[in-house]
Amino acid sequence: MRQEVALYTPRYAKAMVIISGMEHIREVTHTSGAVLAQLHYGSFFLTGCAIAQQTEFQCNAIVTHNNLLVLPDKEADFWRNTHRQVARLQRLPIFYAGQTSRQDINDYLKQPRNLLWSMLDVREVGRIRPEFPFYFQGRELYLQTGAARLATAADVPLIPVCIKYHPDEQRHRLQIGTPIYSDCSPVEMTKAALLQLSGMIGSQSAQFFHDMAYFSIPSSSNQVFS
Repeated sequence: MRQEVALYTPRYAKAMVIISGMEHIREVTHTSGAVLAQLHYGSFFLTGCAIAQQTEFQCNAIVTHNNLLVLPDKEADFWRNTHRQVARLQRLPIFYAGQTSRQDINDYLKQPRNLLWSMLDVREVGRIRPEFPFYFQGRELYLQTGAARLATAADVPLIPVCIKYHPDEQRHRLQIGTPIYSDCSPVEMTKAALLQLSGMIGSQSAQFFHDMAYFSIPSSSNQVFS
């Protein structure tokens, strides 16, 4: 993913990503938007870029800000440049957790065809959030429920998405899952999203951006992921 970011252009986002399952998004976004739940897997930043460039939907991201403050300068610069590149392709300024108001996020999600993608496997320095045990691909992980809470607050569906590189095709495939509605708890919504994502990823765990074993222990500050 790191090397690929420099290649991100509108043409790249259109030619290098095959999207399947957009009907699941279209059927639930006539009157409001949706939250897309994904993991740090594959070229995850291409998700919003491909949707924004290939479809009629607006797609934005919510990412951590505090983690950038504790990373080495070179690493922090990489992520800031990546955020700027992605924002250009998504045609929207990225939302930063803790800086963008919840009201602004809710207002965005209340608009038809507005999508917001949010990571399930993230911890942010200086922001303590409850973590819950989830069973994912044979391992117990402790994860937050931020994506589901965003969906619940705006009363919009949570939709799992997964982008996977296929070497035989030399292209990415972006798979859209089925909607999960906010009539159950954020924990149950997250559990349902992880179940779908596990099936999408299958045995191809080599494309994870980081070792998911990091989340097998409740919140720790020994490593930071943006």
